[in-house]
Amino acid sequence: MKKLALFLMLLVSSSVFAGDIAPGAFQDEDVIKFYDSINKNVLNSTYGNAGLAISATTTNIKTVSTVNYTVDGVFYSLSPNTNIAVPALTAQVPSTYAKYLVAVNAAGTFSITQGVQKRTEAEAVLPDLLDGYTPIGYFQVLTNSSTTFTPGTTGLDNAGVTDTYVNIGAMSSGKYKMSRLRR
Repeated sequence: MKKLALFLMLLVSSSVFAGDIAPGAFQDEDVIKFYDSINKNVLNSTYGNAGLAISATTTNIKTVSTVNYTVDGVFYSLSPNTNIAVPALTAQVPSTYAKYLVAVNAAGTFSITQGVQKRTEAEAVLPDLLDGYTPIGYFQVLTNSSTTFTPGTTGLDNAGVTDTYVNIGAMSSGKYKMSRLRR
């Protein structure tokens, strides 16, 4: 932990001296948020590919592989699960992309949270990771111009719904990336 804090201080100070970042460009809260996002990724990671996919019950998803993961730095193991319920979330309107983050806690309980619906794939970002959970992947849903996708109700294989599954080991530091902290 101390090594990471020292690394961050060196990184910021070297950028200031190199002229990349003006002295005083960071607010203390920005540096703390950036540090916290890195710390969360280090302590909450997945080691392996969970194999996210659509379940036989097409409103749900599944994992097909055993995967090890950490929550707050403690190791756990997740067995394949053939029927993970997608909760009732905000209906996704036609012609939009949305990403749904799949995470697991120390008890092996899944959480699926919905990102903001956007008109382009590049604009659709993952939602924040809930405290006490580790990301194992996400699925993205694209609706066509005449289809509304209602999570937990609409089948992921329905006409007008295109679903893509991505397995991840950690979250991006997102809005707290160093390049986005420049003023």
